[in-house]
Amino acid sequence: MSNTREQLDVWFTFLRDRAEEQGSPQFNLMAGFAYGYAKAMLETGNDGLAQEKLNWLISESEQFKEHAAYPGRQADASATPVG
Repeated sequence: MSNTREQLDVWFTFLRDRAEEQGSPQFNLMAGFAYGYAKAMLETGNDGLAQEKLNWLISESEQFKEHAAYPGRQADASATPVG
């Protein structure tokens, strides 16, 4: 499950940075809550719930897919939202 952990870090960092660039503390907070929830679910063995939040981070990041730092440019198939 370390790949999910790594992906969470990558996608959260990207989304947090875009929220900061846009001056959107609410969006930044939402991303932080999703990230924290996903991390907690991984710690307690609820991988499916963690994946749901990872999917949300990836989905929200798509609005910035033209950004040079967009992780989807380097992401493998495991970063694709599931379900």
